[in-house]
Amino acid sequence: MSQLKDVIVEDLYVKFRNKSILEKVSFSLDAGDIAILKGPTGSGKSTLMKTISGILETVYTGFSVLGKISIFGLYPKEALFQGSFSYAPQDPRNFFIGRTVSEELKYRGIKKCKAEEFLEKLNVPIKDLSAGEKYKLIVKISMESQAKVILLDEPSAFIDSHSLEFLLRNFTEEIKSKEKVAIIADHRNKLVEPFVKREINLKNNNLEERNCLDNPLPLNGRNDGKIEVNGLTISKGKKVLLKDVSFKIESGEMVALVGKNGSGKSSLLREIVRVGMGQFNSKVRIRGSVFFIPEQPLYPFFEDVVWNEIKMWSRKRGIEPNINQVIDKLGLNEKKLANPFSLSIGESRCLQFASSLVFDPDILIIDEPTLGLDECKKKNIIELIKALRNKGASILISTHDNDIASIADYKINVEDAWGFH
Repeated sequence: MSQLKDVIVEDLYVKFRNKSILEKVSFSLDAGDIAILKGPTGSGKSTLMKTISGILETVYTGFSVLGKISIFGLYPKEALFQGSFSYAPQDPRNFFIGRTVSEELKYRGIKKCKAEEFLEKLNVPIKDLSAGEKYKLIVKISMESQAKVILLDEPSAFIDSHSLEFLLRNFTEEIKSKEKVAIIADHRNKLVEPFVKREINLKNNNLEERNCLDNPLPLNGRNDGKIEVNGLTISKGKKVLLKDVSFKIESGEMVALVGKNGSGKSSLLREIVRVGMGQFNSKVRIRGSVFFIPEQPLYPFFEDVVWNEIKMWSRKRGIEPNINQVIDKLGLNEKKLANPFSLSIGESRCLQFASSLVFDPDILIIDEPTLGLDECKKKNIIELIKALRNKGASILISTHDNDIASIADYKINVEDAWGFH
């Protein structure tokens, strides 16, 4: 193949102010290649994608970049302005410009017949799509665009396993037939690896290697939570998603909601959380304090320092835990004086869990617990959830990750149980 059809990265260094993010990264890819981008949480995978796509240079400040990057013979910024890149970010809400699916396809110059799986949702507002549906729409737009390089950031965090396998199979065929280049950053390697040809491994640049679960965090006291739902209906606009939802979670129990994208899992969680925050609904009863970790990666942090954010949540409950011990267990030692909004998606997830631990809720509700987490951090989170359950907390999660769904006392496929057809 011609050299102009390559993506080339040689001796790439990226710093944010004086802190090194990436060091001596080198790889090359030919048209038709699909590579998986591996690395621990916080190793710089998203930063690498934003760097080679020209987004870092165009949108962000405070970064310095050294090294060679050639994208089909162009500098990253030139390639970006020529429409050579499509980047599916970890927060899919940040991608869209249209109000509805139909508007988005029109603005992107894509004929409706090219997006058959979205024909029934053409008039649906983008905001009403589930995160998984948003991500699938981004992938479809990317494949139908003129982009030569497509970057997918954590697709498995949003797309259910069955849909992801189908999507990646078609994605692989189109990348090869259209001679595009694709890089997929993901922690669920077993799902992605069968569809990729190359591997880019960001080893531990500045991260301290830790043994998973070497010292479980001691959790004191008892919790007494309870969730009871009787005959609840979940709708989006005029569409009924779930009908006659009924279940109960006692103190010390965990329930995992599973199901396809758009089946209503997140909508059900949010309705329960609203009741936990004081909104009345005769179909939902809550006993105890509630802490909610939403699916959206850009969590609404309240403080400008990680340590202060965790301290604030401990004060809300009048508890004085060992905050440094919590920070250490969740791998945030090097970030405790950082601004929460400077964290990677996975690090943000760890901060949310740290805040939940010091708040010590009777009820913990989590939408996609393992978003952005490497295997070690995922194992630690699983053990922390188990520990909270063992001390009496009621735990409700929505997930596409079978590892975390398997630790639940009950697993409910919402579409099979309450789907409205």
